[in-house]
Amino acid sequence: MRGFAKFLLLLLPWLAALVVLFDTPYHRLSRGELTGVVEVQAIPRPSFRRFMDGTFQSELEAWFGQELSFKPAMVRTDNSLNLVVFHDISAHTRIPIMIGNDNTLFEMNYVNNTNAVSDIKGDPPPKSSYSIEEASRRMGLAARAFRALGMDFFLLMYPSKGWLWRERLPRRYLLPGGPRRAQDGYRHLVSLLRAEGVTVIDGAAAFEDLERRQPGLPLYNRGGTHWTDVGACQVARLVVAGFSDTEGRSELRCDVGHAQIAHRVDADLASLINVWDNRRFLDPIPSSKASLTAPLSGGPRRALVVGSSFSEHLLRALSEARAVGNVERLTYYRHSNRRRINWKRLMRRRNLVIFEQCQWSFLTANLTEFVDDLRRHDGDFAAAMKAAERAAAP
Repeated sequence: MRGFAKFLLLLLPWLAALVVLFDTPYHRLSRGELTGVVEVQAIPRPSFRRFMDGTFQSELEAWFGQELSFKPAMVRTDNSLNLVVFHDISAHTRIPIMIGNDNTLFEMNYVNNTNAVSDIKGDPPPKSSYSIEEASRRMGLAARAFRALGMDFFLLMYPSKGWLWRERLPRRYLLPGGPRRAQDGYRHLVSLLRAEGVTVIDGAAAFEDLERRQPGLPLYNRGGTHWTDVGACQVARLVVAGFSDTEGRSELRCDVGHAQIAHRVDADLASLINVWDNRRFLDPIPSSKASLTAPLSGGPRRALVVGSSFSEHLLRALSEARAVGNVERLTYYRHSNRRRINWKRLMRRRNLVIFEQCQWSFLTANLTEFVDDLRRHDGDFAAAMKAAERAAAP
């Protein structure tokens, strides 16, 4: 009997492997999905030529690895062990995620931002091909052109999570002098833009001020990438205050509501690390309700927003308060997007333009490439840019 039990134990790993093998095409026993970057592989079609040159085998291996039965359970178990034993994580993402102090998750690009090496590391979105001075000059011309066409224009800098919570970054991730270079570079960019006549909404300074005045206000979730609705609403107040015709008659008010554990976009990083229990990375996040103290004269602004995924929270507050309406949003714009845009309709009847990016010490290609393409395809904007150039000429 003892020998038979040993024989069964010897067969057990083989039986488990057979179960995984036979269940992989059908998934009758294994359920669940992993979150993150998934490049879907279709099951390859066999052919003699592709079998002989090895293409079929490599594609079948990639498909099998993607469809492997019980894979979600195996990955989550492995990641959970790494977290508990080594205090380390792994995630199937294009941008690496690291764990900082106080169970705070950071994408590596925000660590690079804090060290002033984002452009050197090639973090997305890329730096503009123009120099900082030339990019600022062109943004100043665009600001004058938008205003000449009757549009308010703001360049909004959202605050980096790595910068605001740099004390939560492990010391080994902070380069000597990096935070000082990042701060000096950011201040230099803001000063250049303002010298060119650009209205800059400094979300980074606003968050630093909020953290001093209201230290308990959750501006980020530990397991999230983006600012919270509460934090974004506070910056949205600065946008409304900058409207050209409000003159203090209407302000945006942010009422803080009941808190619930972070979920969905507020917990995106916590979801991406694919562990069995990510509660240590989830904070109670209060809701936020935005409203105007008085209706805007002329109604909600017809807005164009060019920026990143952070604009979603910002627009949620502005739209809820009826400060903006009829919004066109372009996320991570590049030259390759221009064919999908109806340029004749894009700027029609707009009276608000918001450009948005992180608090880098440079302007991104998203913004400068959009300005260049708008000038090529919109005659009114091109004429306004020419007039601004003539006015700025010595």
